[in-house]
Amino acid sequence: DRRVVNMEKPDKKPSVGILRLGYDLLQFLFSKLNKLVDTIVFSKKGSIMISLIASIILCLGANYNQIGIRLFNDSTVDAQIQDVRVEMIYDSSKYEVSGVPSTVTVHVSGKAADIQLFRSQGDITVVADLQKYGEGSVVVDLTVKNLPSNLKAEVNPATVTATIDKKVTKTFTLASELIVSSDHKETDYETPTLDVSEVSIMGTQDQIDSIRKVKAVIDGSSEEGNFETNATINAYDAQGERVDVVIEPSQVKATVRLKNSE
Repeated sequence: DRRVVNMEKPDKKPSVGILRLGYDLLQFLFSKLNKLVDTIVFSKKGSIMISLIASIILCLGANYNQIGIRLFNDSTVDAQIQDVRVEMIYDSSKYEVSGVPSTVTVHVSGKAADIQLFRSQGDITVVADLQKYGEGSVVVDLTVKNLPSNLKAEVNPATVTATIDKKVTKTFTLASELIVSSDHKETDYETPTLDVSEVSIMGTQDQIDSIRKVKAVIDGSSEEGNFETNATINAYDAQGERVDVVIEPSQVKATVRLKNSE
């Protein structure tokens, strides 16, 4: 008789013992990890450490853009300093300079301690040295004043175009302008007497050409009778705006008398 023999291979399934061992191992590791987290979170030292780390992260995130410092190779930083004053060096008695900004931005790089020391020594100043130039339009470099050798600096802008005008001097006849109190009119007074009749004015040719009148402004708003005072002298253009020039003398003595007064 022929017998039929079942040749199928039995299924290979992991034993219950191996599964149980793996489950117990995972449960053990999870239990240890859970206890470690509890120890860190609920212990005093752990809480302090977590708070400290969180504070540092928040502080760096909040102030990174404000302090403008970028780290390089663990030792060098780059600091951006805004609104740095520009100092012009030139002969102000002979020339008038325009076109140079009053403030600029400076990027300083070096060790953080060196930058902090440089900043603590006083206001950082940028210099525009125009001493070697004469009248005309020139391109001048802007440099950081007294920069230590262990620091590097870049000025923005690094160069500017400056216009140098030669000053000229001209003599002008002096007029007077009387300011009176509310109880009087200017016609109540005689023409004020000034101790000088002419003044010398120094400025650029364009400024001198724009002057239409030079006045000694006499403030008599608190006066009732005859009085003497020092009057400030101003130069004015055709629109009645003050012209920024050097006037010599800058003040004059004025004597003012009421009409028909003894």
